Amino acid sequence: MMAALSTSQEITALLRTRPGMAAPAAEWVAFFRRKAALFERLAELYASTNPAQAADCRDLAARAAQEAARSAGERVDEGSDRGAR
Repeated sequence: MMAALSTSQEITALLRTRPGMAAPAAEWVAFFRRKAALFERLAELYASTNPAQAADCRDLAARAAQEAARSAGERVDEGSDRGAR
């Protein structure tokens, strides 16, 4: 059985899948959905031990989800957008 990846290894693995700037929107959507899922999971992991870190992870997850929706051409609430790329 393979050992679980550390947080830094998971983020590194995510970043290795980052599409190039000219990549089709579908690749960006998939990347931002993976990013959102990773940071949601990290928020859950940190929830009981480091609430501030968990809040940061939830914020990153929300921004990644917004960017996925924007890249997919969906309507997005711009109120909390601070640039997710």
